[in-house]
Amino acid sequence: GATIYYIEMARDTGRLPVFALSPSQGDVDILIAAELMEAGRAIIRGFVTPERTTLITSSHRIAAVSEKIEPGDGRASSEKVHATAAAAAKRFIAFDMEKIAAENGTMISASLLGALAGSDTLPFARESYEQAIGAGGRGVKASLAAFGAAYDRARGLAAAPAGDKATAKPAAPEARSVPKVSGPETLLKGWRELAARVAALPEPVRDMAERGLKKVVDFQDIAYGGEYLDRLDKAVALDSAERG
Repeated sequence: GATIYYIEMARDTGRLPVFALSPSQGDVDILIAAELMEAGRAIIRGFVTPERTTLITSSHRIAAVSEKIEPGDGRASSEKVHATAAAAAKRFIAFDMEKIAAENGTMISASLLGALAGSDTLPFARESYEQAIGAGGRGVKASLAAFGAAYDRARGLAAAPAGDKATAKPAAPEARSVPKVSGPETLLKGWRELAARVAALPEPVRDMAERGLKKVVDFQDIAYGGEYLDRLDKAVALDSAERG
C-alpha cells in the first residue's frame, strides 16, 4: 500500500494553531510524488487543484500492480498523466529525479528535496535545506550533489512561462471501436452478434461493456460473453427503471 506523509505548518502568530491529521481534497499547497503514477493517483484523489497546488513529481515510472498483471503490454500512458497533471495543478514540475539520484550515488529523497527548494514555493533559503542534509551526517556529499542538480533543474522549470491555465485541458479519451478478431467463421458469427448487442447499449455503458466483453470472451468463450451481456442487460434495465 501507499504511505502518505502529510505536513502542515504556519507562521508563529502567538496563538496555538489547529492542524489536521490528514490532507483534505482541494486543501493541499504542495504535493510531492516520487513516481509519475503516484502523482496520477494523487490527482484522482482530489489532492491536486489548479487554484492552489504545486505538483512536484519524478517523471520516471514504476509499474503498478494493475499494469504488471495485464496480459501483454499493460502499461498506462505516461503522456496522458503529464497532460492531466499540467491541467490539474497550479504549477507542475516534473523531471527524472530518480536518474539524478542514481547518477550521484544517493536516494531519490535528495532529488525530491532539491526540486522542492528549487520550486521556491516555501519561504526557506537554499542554505537551510543544505544544512538539514548536512545534519544527517551520512552520505552528505552525494545527497548534496543530487540536491543541487535537482534544485537547478527545478529552478529552470519554475522560470519557464506557465502558459494559459484556463485553456489547458487533460488529453481527450481515445475513441474505441469493437476490437477486430480472427478465427473460425462459426465463432466469428457469435462474436459479431455479441458486438451488436454492445453497440445497442446506452452510450455511457458502451465503452466499459465493450472492454468487459473482450475480457470475458478472451478468458473463456463466446457463451461466457453471452452470459456476461445477459447480466449486464438486467443491470441496465433496472437502472433505466429507477431513472423512470
